[in-house]
Amino acid sequence: MRPIPSYRLYREKSGESGDFWIHSETIPERSHLHEWEISPHRHDSFFQIFCLHTGKGEIDGDDGTQRFSAPCAIFIPPGAVHGFRWSRDADGLVVTALGDRLRSLAAADRQLAAFAAATRIVALAPGNADASLVTDCVNKLHRELSGRASCRLLLLEPLMTAALVGLVRAGDAAAGAESGPDDRDRRRTEMLATLVAAHFRERRPVRF
Repeated sequence: MRPIPSYRLYREKSGESGDFWIHSETIPERSHLHEWEISPHRHDSFFQIFCLHTGKGEIDGDDGTQRFSAPCAIFIPPGAVHGFRWSRDADGLVVTALGDRLRSLAAADRQLAAFAAATRIVALAPGNADASLVTDCVNKLHRELSGRASCRLLLLEPLMTAALVGLVRAGDAAAGAESGPDDRDRRRTEMLATLVAAHFRERRPVRF
């Protein structure tokens, strides 16, 4: 068996010396150079979000081959093996970001941590608010990274966080997730955090 190569960006020819924590490009930008077929590889230090607007394809990973079609998003965690076969009408965006940013978010939320533990294909149903959040945030990330607007660097992390939250919620909706003990625990934790934030300057007893 041939070893699975690890890249920053797929088959980057520049020596991959450029420093970035987040990068965005269109899906055709790199895929058409390889006849719309991307050999299996991984990104040990990065995670990716593909937002497919048109077209379809297949992803080869640790769990075999899965098919997908637009509109959908594909989440690839750091280190996950993946390869693609895209239809020639495939279009959309792919965002690549440092895994450290994902780990800090996963440490703060159990649901996001569970979602980020594996490759995910999430249908982006038209009219669904969480699906729209994912698409809007990825589109805005691409515009900010492509432009030179003032204060743009301040927007990148909030937009990435919102895109990930939208993915988790859209995935829950597609799976018909029901509230349970984890959901109740999360609500109680959020209530506690709200109380602490509102009253941390006050001397309150523990029973409060």
